[in-house]
Amino acid sequence: MSAKFKQLSEEINQRANDWFVHMHSGNATDAEREQLNTWLSESPEHREAYQQLHVIWQDLGDLAETAEGHALKQSMQPASIFELPKRAFDALTGFLQNAMVPVKAYHISSIVAVSIAIVMVIFGVEDSGKPVVNHLHTSTTGEIKSIEMADGSRIVLGAQSEIQIQINEDRRLVDLISGEAFFDVRTDAEKPFFVNVNDVSVRVVGTQFDVHKRYSSISIAVLEGSVSVAERSTYENKTHSPGVVLTAGQQVIKPKNMDFEAVKTISDIELGAWRSGRLIYRDMALIDIITDASRYFDGVISLRASELADQKVTVTLRADQVTELPEMLSQTLPLAVREMPENRFLLERRINSH
Repeated sequence: MSAKFKQLSEEINQRANDWFVHMHSGNATDAEREQLNTWLSESPEHREAYQQLHVIWQDLGDLAETAEGHALKQSMQPASIFELPKRAFDALTGFLQNAMVPVKAYHISSIVAVSIAIVMVIFGVEDSGKPVVNHLHTSTTGEIKSIEMADGSRIVLGAQSEIQIQINEDRRLVDLISGEAFFDVRTDAEKPFFVNVNDVSVRVVGTQFDVHKRYSSISIAVLEGSVSVAERSTYENKTHSPGVVLTAGQQVIKPKNMDFEAVKTISDIELGAWRSGRLIYRDMALIDIITDASRYFDGVISLRASELADQKVTVTLRADQVTELPEMLSQTLPLAVREMPENRFLLERRINSH
């Protein structure tokens, strides 16, 4: 681990730990995600503590493929479900002290506490007893990251995005935890490829497509081939609730707590823009634009005019222009920009003087 962690208070570290573990538990609600965003916006130390856990998450994901990772796995095998936490604690304490994090830079006990949950995912087995390979990948602010899978498939992560990959003998599964990802899937009829994001599941055999988890919606768009999109319960419970089949040049959006919208067309240029450093937002909710663009910006943009959150907006900018976004929005919407210290921008309702 090359990152140099700041010494933060025990209270902030513990709060960040609690948030991080809960956000990756699969049980976080939309309201809780909003609460986390509020907490992160309150202080740069809050963001630093949470980002440090992202670094640990990434390093532990990379660890799974190293000699040290295999040794760590062996140290916990064989073990019953009741023995695993203790073995994980013992193995991680030694590993982190010797190889990853300077003890003076961060509370080692805090790191181990949050890392155990991650290790249980990385080195676990499915309830069915089938062997499963887990990989955890994250990207940082402004980073576009390419990931090559063992089967030849390729995933491109957008900025501040997180995925978990699980592969077993009969399927390939990716959970999009946050952000956006482009998938170039190698054909394998015997091992279908699934992407889960919130309550939506995408099923493919081999194709190229994009999945985007926004603040208030989920977007799926296809560049090549076709995909089947449905409620996650359709595949997990083998029910037959209606879904959507998308082919090349088509996109579907599912707003939060609502049905899928009508399928619409999308150009190759628009679909691939973010991978080339351009952000294109066409007829999108204001809150989605602000939240998404912030992934490419080392700061905070906060909307303090909730009545405008769902206002549809169209705007195009380069990924390195996000600092100009607040002013751009104020030119077409009744918004005033208030610039704060530490790269923070507040967008407030403009009050007419007459």
